[in-house]
Formats: sequence, structure tokens, C-alpha cells
Amino acid sequence: MRGLSYCRKQGGEFPPSIPEFVKMCQPTLEELGILSEDRAFQNFVEQKFDNPLVKKTLQKLDYFSVYRMSTKDARREFLRMYRLCVEDYLVEYTKLPLIPAKKAINFID
Repeated sequence: MRGLSYCRKQGGEFPPSIPEFVKMCQPTLEELGILSEDRAFQNFVEQKFDNPLVKKTLQKLDYFSVYRMSTKDARREFLRMYRLCVEDYLVEYTKLPLIPAKKAINFID
């Protein structure tokens, strides 16, 4: 149903190719409860740990060391661990292997 709803919203060519339709059927990260990196870090800074992935990230970090770091270093360390937690969650959710976090493109300044 999700893919058909997406087709109706997007318009365009119908029917879409099979790979396009499969992609349309996939849930978005937001639908899976995965916050953007910026929002996850903001929740961390504001000590809002209601998101399970932010909470899991916090459990894997040395909380006091991170809070003593500069903002840039704390963000880098938090996002490194957050990406690993997201990867673990997606592997568990999809049961498919993903690109290891150390090979993922790093978007941090």
C-alpha cells in the first residue's frame, strides 16, 4: 500500500520500474524512529533522552568525558557512536549487512 500511495502522490510515469517501486515501499528513516544527526545531537546536548537511539548512544559513550570536550569534539564523538547505533538498529531491522561505519562517508567538519 505504501508504494501505491507514493505513486499517487508523485504522479509521473506509471507503472514505475520494479527497483523504483521497491524503493517507494521502503520506510523512511523518520518512520523508523531514526532522528537526523543534527536533531540527535541537539537532543543529547539538551539532555532529552526519550529517543531510544539517542539513549543507546549515551549508554555507549563516556558521558562525563564527552561533556568535558569542546563542542566540535563532543559532536564528532557523539555522531561516531550514533552512526554505529543506527547501523546496528538497521541491520537488526532489515537483517541485511550494511557498509561498516568506518567505511561510511564522514560528513563532520
